[in-house]
Amino acid sequence: MIDKYHGIWIKSYKEYCYFKDYPGAYFRKSFAAPEQISKAEIQICGLGFHEIYLNGEKVGDRWFAPGLSQYDFRCGSITYDISGQLLPGRENVIIIMLGNGFFNCHNDWQYTVNFYSWRTSPRLICDITVNGEIIVSSGTDWKTHPGPIVFDGHHLGEDYDARLELPEAFKSGFDDSQWTDAFRAYPPGGIMEHDTDEPCRIRARYPGKNITPPGAGFAVFDFETTIAGVIEVKMKGKRGSKVTFKYAEVTGEDGHVDTSFINAGASRFETDSYIFKGEDTESWHPHFVWHGFRYVEVIPDDPSVEIISMTGLFISSDLPVIGKIETGNPILDRINQLTCNSYLGNFMGIPTDCPTREKFGWIGDANNALETGWWNFYPENGLRRLVDIIMDIQRPDGNLATHGPTTLWGFEQSCPTYTIFMYEFCRYSWLFNDNDRMMIKYYDKLVKGIAFFEIMTADDHLCHAGYADWCHPLYRPAKAGGELLDPTAIESIAYYNMIQDMILFAGHLGKQEDVDRFTKLGEKVRNAIREKYYDPEKQTFDNGFETTNAMALMCRIVNEDEKAAVAANLVRAIRSEKHRVWAGIQGARFILRALAENGYAEDACQMLIQPEYPGWGNLVANGATALWEMWHGKASRNHIMFGEPSAWMYRYLAGISPLTPGFKKVRFAPGFVSQTDFVRAEHLAPVGKITARWQRENGNIHCHFTIPEGVTGVVDLPGMRREFRESCTFTIPDSHFPRR
Repeated sequence: MIDKYHGIWIKSYKEYCYFKDYPGAYFRKSFAAPEQISKAEIQICGLGFHEIYLNGEKVGDRWFAPGLSQYDFRCGSITYDISGQLLPGRENVIIIMLGNGFFNCHNDWQYTVNFYSWRTSPRLICDITVNGEIIVSSGTDWKTHPGPIVFDGHHLGEDYDARLELPEAFKSGFDDSQWTDAFRAYPPGGIMEHDTDEPCRIRARYPGKNITPPGAGFAVFDFETTIAGVIEVKMKGKRGSKVTFKYAEVTGEDGHVDTSFINAGASRFETDSYIFKGEDTESWHPHFVWHGFRYVEVIPDDPSVEIISMTGLFISSDLPVIGKIETGNPILDRINQLTCNSYLGNFMGIPTDCPTREKFGWIGDANNALETGWWNFYPENGLRRLVDIIMDIQRPDGNLATHGPTTLWGFEQSCPTYTIFMYEFCRYSWLFNDNDRMMIKYYDKLVKGIAFFEIMTADDHLCHAGYADWCHPLYRPAKAGGELLDPTAIESIAYYNMIQDMILFAGHLGKQEDVDRFTKLGEKVRNAIREKYYDPEKQTFDNGFETTNAMALMCRIVNEDEKAAVAANLVRAIRSEKHRVWAGIQGARFILRALAENGYAEDACQMLIQPEYPGWGNLVANGATALWEMWHGKASRNHIMFGEPSAWMYRYLAGISPLTPGFKKVRFAPGFVSQTDFVRAEHLAPVGKITARWQRENGNIHCHFTIPEGVTGVVDLPGMRREFRESCTFTIPDSHFPRR
């Protein structure tokens, strides 16, 4: 839905475009409200981020509004209900604070955003409506004045000078005649799209504990978990004293926070500061930046500064929780917790890559946790926003960037293992929510995406560029040294998978010519992969590389009569490595699935829990509180790229999977692995709640499955297939399921 406004775009100064250290500003307007108020609303687009105060009270509980966007294509327009805050028959005062956010983002490091096409100074447009009539609109009659946020940088941090606060300006009767009139501003370029996404909110609060010994000369607070968000501090200090807060996910041997392996050489990284106004106790939190951290180091310029308390605010998109799963294995349960923590900690309006570094949407990251998101939460709105960002900037030849928002880079890295996110999003939206509107909306752009890779692979039908099994512990990109991994096999299989999605979409939409065309193209790609990478004597692909074999099994590159042998060779290699996870982000997902799909769920489960490096169990053994970007931990400590485990547990331990879109027909095929004696799972599908429970006891396995009314359930176990309605309960000997 497109929002229309009566107001005009305004900004706080007249200079053209932007300058780097633009301070946050107040925009103020006083107005009279009618005596009778039945409904009152503010409709606003305030870029980069905005906060609204009405008569001194904050409007709503959103953070980082609106969500990240490709601002010269779409801008988030938000409506706030202020019926309970407006003073009837009296003068009211609205103040809007603007921060740079990602709209006027600037930095001095390798992930440069300084020259993005939309970048300019913060600006806003808004209307206030009472009883259906507009009583106030943004215009040059609004007043503007610098506020206490003297600096905010999306990747850098926020500086706050409490001496510049003007609390009296938030109340009626304040004389703002000396403030500057707001200036007319150009629109940012994008349509005003009504924002119905889940807002960012505080999801949890964690008390900080001072872990530095007395006399250390500095203070470090530990929140005992990995947080995406900011701190809230109560403190005392003399007027003009300054305290600096440095955020990090780890500490060094000297006890100080350490960001050396993630800050990409930035001169400033994950740092906020506060200047005291000199009151008895001052409370503060940053407004327009977020950080990824477990530790915060406090650096006062005056030793008399006292930190009374520090709380970590975990902030993310307020996604509804629609699933939960628990097992009798504490390591499995802990891995699931780490996965969900990372999923939420990287979802700030859109799924992002990490809350420490780039802080924008890498589609490969989003794709590797796509199903995990759909089992546990309701992520469709934020995922759709990211798809819109990428689709809006698709190049005429079909090239789709690896991340967004962007206009500078991401096109030279385009590859199937990342581009497939758009295709898989449409498929999962249909499969989990019975929503085919996404494939209809994006169909033509998806066709162009295939056409781009047809150009890239015209000589041999193989894709030779891409990230392949990114973050594999044995392989590194050239710039980091180490042995290089040829991406061709992995990227070509991902390309084939994209084509299979298009065959599915075209068939569903009745586009038979496209079905025929994509089927022929898929055969060419599949044949090329098999010819180059399959060894029929050894019955393995790509010289036995585990990720390639798993992908070949899951993506139907393997012929039916070859599957048992290829799977057996795969599991033999995994057992020889004691189930250690020698895989990057593609292998971590496909290996677990390929094992379970071919009768080796026990081995997949062992890969999850084994404690040696590399693997998820090793993260648990090392005290991780979120998933890591790399198995060794010398990078982001809050990444979702290795986020498959939770989805795997729903599908292969609880055994739930949709047989038809929207879960109108549900399959139950639990894996009765020896590593746990019970599994309990539930998922709120569009049709209602689905549950699966099984427990091993005295040599028997007791199963209980429930489905909503009108849904068909299918129990699918070796030697047993049963359809049921509403519920199914049975007991079966554990010996019925011999383990390989």
